[in-house]
Amino acid sequence: MRHNKEPRVDTRNDDGSVLRATRLAATSVHGPIFGPLDLTLTPGTLCIVHGTSGSGRSALLLALAGRLRRVTGELLVAGHDAAFDTRAVLSLASVGRIGQYAAPDDRLTVGELIGERAVQDGIRLSQAVDRAEAIEDFLGYRIDRGALYKDLPAAEKTMLCAGLAMLRPAAVVVVDEADHDVPAHQVATLLATLQRLATMENNVVIVSASNANAAPVGAMRVHLAPTKLSRVHKIEEPPVAIDEATVAPEEVEPLDPDLEETVVAKVGEEGTEE
Repeated sequence: MRHNKEPRVDTRNDDGSVLRATRLAATSVHGPIFGPLDLTLTPGTLCIVHGTSGSGRSALLLALAGRLRRVTGELLVAGHDAAFDTRAVLSLASVGRIGQYAAPDDRLTVGELIGERAVQDGIRLSQAVDRAEAIEDFLGYRIDRGALYKDLPAAEKTMLCAGLAMLRPAAVVVVDEADHDVPAHQVATLLATLQRLATMENNVVIVSASNANAAPVGAMRVHLAPTKLSRVHKIEEPPVAIDEATVAPEEVEPLDPDLEETVVAKVGEEGTEE
């Protein structure tokens, strides 16, 4: 099978990273949305932003893709400063799915979505088709081109969104709600596949999830705590963050009053869970 070879984008900052955020934060009229965040992602990395609904996951993904206003701090993507070279960052960061901001049309087939994305990204249809096949060959599966997006299993929807975002070379790929409606027993495989996708061209894949316990070793986890804490807690026990109510009781830990809003950890490092 013939595939067109695409020129790889220059994905490195001066320190060898693909993306580096320093004190990145966003606020609204209602208060803080996320941050401040310090994050460095090296080539071939999967980054999982996790937390409950309302913790700023989608907003952070938009910010890391250079598509959110009212952001403070510094964001460097492949050697370009988002504050001064916005156009370059927009071309280097590709959005697969983010809430209502960008999502595939449920009424379209996989083949039609590939064609639609080709038009959006300004590439030839034949080039997009070849590229989609190359991505699938690398990952070892094929999605039925005649299947409607709405009929795909949740994990396939996530992988399709990531693949569509890579139809043109991109240093950063973002996909929101990666584990939405994905059966619990499939989440680990899904995240491992997304991690493998990041190694195809040594870019970074950034996804949001409600839970990152199944993150593969080597993945970066960014935990966003909610800006408001639950007032409901067990008697004679410290209150817990809202998102802790989603895990089993024995996994709940007391809230540390000195804990930063954003916690970044690499899976497999000393002191982190695997």
